[in-house]
Amino acid sequence: MNLNELEEILTGMGDPRALASWQRLNIQTKDRYLGTGMSKLKERAKKLPKDHSLAMECWQSELYDAKMLACFIDEPKKITPEEADEVVRGIDISGLGDQYVKNQVAKTAFRVAKAEQWANDKQQYVRRAGYQLIQILAKEDDTLPDSWFENYLRDIQNLQQEPNFVKEMMAYALMSIGSRNASLHAIALRIADQAGEIKVDYGDTSCQSPNPLDFLKTKVF
Repeated sequence: MNLNELEEILTGMGDPRALASWQRLNIQTKDRYLGTGMSKLKERAKKLPKDHSLAMECWQSELYDAKMLACFIDEPKKITPEEADEVVRGIDISGLGDQYVKNQVAKTAFRVAKAEQWANDKQQYVRRAGYQLIQILAKEDDTLPDSWFENYLRDIQNLQQEPNFVKEMMAYALMSIGSRNASLHAIALRIADQAGEIKVDYGDTSCQSPNPLDFLKTKVF
C-alpha cells in the first residue's frame, strides 16, 4: 500500500461529526483533517501490516489522519534517531505527539537519549515529548538512578512558567517520578505542594488538569 491508496481509504472513513467537532473546538494544526476517529484508525491499523516505509510517507504528508495512523503501524526497531527528530519537530498538536512517543519512540533503544535531548528543547511540542519520555521511563525503567530523575525535578519546580502543554506533561512526569520510591516521592511531593493548583487550558472541552499533589498524597512507601 502507498500513501495515495491510504488516503483514499481514510477519506472513506471520515465522519462529518468529527470534522464539525474540530471546527467547534478551533483545533489549530497545519495538517488537513479528514475526520477519522481514533477508534476507527486503531481498527484499520490492526488490519495493516507494520510498515516503517509507509509510516514515514505518512509523516511526510500533510494529512493528520495518516500521521495518526503511522503511530500504530510504524516499527520502533527500524526508526532512526534522526527520523524521530524529524517527526517530533514537525508535530504541532499534543495528541499526535503523545501517540507517537508512547507507541513508537518509547519502544526504541534510544528513548533515554531522546528524553535527555528533547526535554531541553525550546520548542513546546518537542519539550513535551521529552517529558513524556521521562514520565514513561519513571514507570518502566528500573535501571535509571534517582539522580537522573532529580535532574529533571529541578526543572519541573518551575512548571508553572512553562507553555501550556509542557506544563501538563511536566505535571504527569512529576506524578510518575514521585511514584518510584520513598526518596523521590518526598521531593516530588514538596514540589507539587509548592506549585499549587495547576491549570491547563484545554479549550472548550471536559478535560481536567492533572493534580500531582492530591495524587502523590495517596502514595505510601
